[in-house]
Amino acid sequence: MQGYPLLGAEPRGLPPGKLLPEYLRDLGYTNRAIGKWHLGFYKRELTPTYRGFDSHLGYWTGFVSYYDYILQDKTGNSTGSTSVATSPWPGTSWDNYATDVFTDEAVRLISNHRETEPLFLYLAHLAPHAGNKGKLLEAPQEVINKFDYIADPNRRTYA
Repeated sequence: MQGYPLLGAEPRGLPPGKLLPEYLRDLGYTNRAIGKWHLGFYKRELTPTYRGFDSHLGYWTGFVSYYDYILQDKTGNSTGSTSVATSPWPGTSWDNYATDVFTDEAVRLISNHRETEPLFLYLAHLAPHAGNKGKLLEAPQEVINKFDYIADPNRRTYA
């Protein structure tokens, strides 16, 4: 897994081997994953629910757009668009901000989990990453407005 990060259509992934959630499952943990996976998905055995997680809400690539959840990535020498969700995630609409969707899901899972049972929650937000070309930085306007003292519009949106 050294070198350039996985592209969406690349036929490779994290090599076989026991991962942390698999060890934790042996100890009685419920394992939940939210957000970015980016460890391969060209075959189902590489996806989170086959690598020790009981559930996953998110995307399997390096990034998606913040509002439409679409990936635009290189496939070989060309660039193409791949939908990573044919409809919004459960309980969301197409105008829900991905950061809020993932945070809300984490809060929901924690709130609904029995306190007497161990929980491992892996939350990998999209927020540290830019989105697709043409709309690299996206955020709710009411949040952007809180940073009006930052002159550069891209830095303001990223903040």
